[in-house]
Amino acid sequence: MKRFYLGFGLTIIVIIGLLSSSTPTEAASKKVNLKLSDGATYYGEVLNGKPHGKGTARWGETEVYSGDWVSGKRQGKGKYTYTLVEGGGVPFEDYDEYNMGHGTGEFTTKNYTGSWNNDTYHGKGKEITQWLEVQYLTSHGKAYPILDSYSNTINDGTFNQGKMSQGYYATHSSDTASLGYTDHTTTINLKNNHFNGKLSGDPYFFDTIINYKKKHGSSEKYIGIKPSEFFKGTLTSGKFTGITYLIDYSNTVSYSKQVIQNDNVFKENHITSVAFDKDRKKIIHEFLQAIKPYSVKINTISDEIMSLKDINYEGMSSR
Repeated sequence: MKRFYLGFGLTIIVIIGLLSSSTPTEAASKKVNLKLSDGATYYGEVLNGKPHGKGTARWGETEVYSGDWVSGKRQGKGKYTYTLVEGGGVPFEDYDEYNMGHGTGEFTTKNYTGSWNNDTYHGKGKEITQWLEVQYLTSHGKAYPILDSYSNTINDGTFNQGKMSQGYYATHSSDTASLGYTDHTTTINLKNNHFNGKLSGDPYFFDTIINYKKKHGSSEKYIGIKPSEFFKGTLTSGKFTGITYLIDYSNTVSYSKQVIQNDNVFKENHITSVAFDKDRKKIIHEFLQAIKPYSVKINTISDEIMSLKDINYEGMSSR
């Protein structure tokens, strides 16, 4: 199945702290086969009747983990893969325009490589998830796609009990593309539907929604950009104080500048399109400077999400 991607030239690096996980230190036995209490089959090193050391567990045909174990739990470094196929197709001879939506298959793949603790992601790691829904026909065991929707996601950073707490992320789906960075002080998020230029203030900039927040004491520096408006100021207890610029498209297009205090409009003036564009470019430049330390890594993950191959569902069958 071919897909046409729009350019995703977001030039948006931070050193992520490494969270080390313990690895098995006690002597384990030679590799053996085990049946685990959750139904998994295991082959690897064992201590006191439990996986301990290096080994691989399989949960049917859907899940596989290979890596370090401590006292029966995944702990240390390891790789986890997950594959799920659901749904079925409409037989080719029964196809017409009324039942084309009935032949739907959902295909999900996930893999995580990195640190584990107490049976879950914990520490530095990378997770890639791909989901594909295909409306298709089948004939003699072969699938013929009609329409599809998809979502690919990458999380690359430091995980805490299964969720990424610090790092870079990217999502590319049928509807949108987004990427950014997050930690306990900083949030960068860029989301767009039809972005086809670099993030430098070109006319297509308003296809992109941006949020930048950086904590400073009890407040956050905030830059936000949406279609037809952009903001610069601070957030304190969730309330905005600063400057907002707006485009009004009703009847004759007009531009305005608002002074905001604690989410209330203190003053509003109409401005020219030239003044609006000049201030917009200044704020975009400030945004680009603010995220400069993160730009190389965000650009890298942008390229990676766009280069992910489609799920090859041919030959896959529902469990």
